[in-house]
Amino acid sequence: GETSNGGITRAKQHQLGQRGNVKGCSKTPDDVKKQLQDAEDKKKKAKLAMSGEVNEKADEIAELQA
Repeated sequence: GETSNGGITRAKQHQLGQRGNVKGCSKTPDDVKKQLQDAEDKKKKAKLAMSGEVNEKADEIAELQA
């Protein structure tokens, strides 16, 4: 493995295989990626709820998932 000084955000992006700031990890098992993505989604929903945008965004998310 490689060592980087990117911080927790980059580590999460790497584990999830997200492109952009880091190269996606090809070794992360799918079940771990699912758990990480679920945690990120939960965090985003909580952040939206704090800002009062949860109702608008929840409708958009429901439409996209249907």
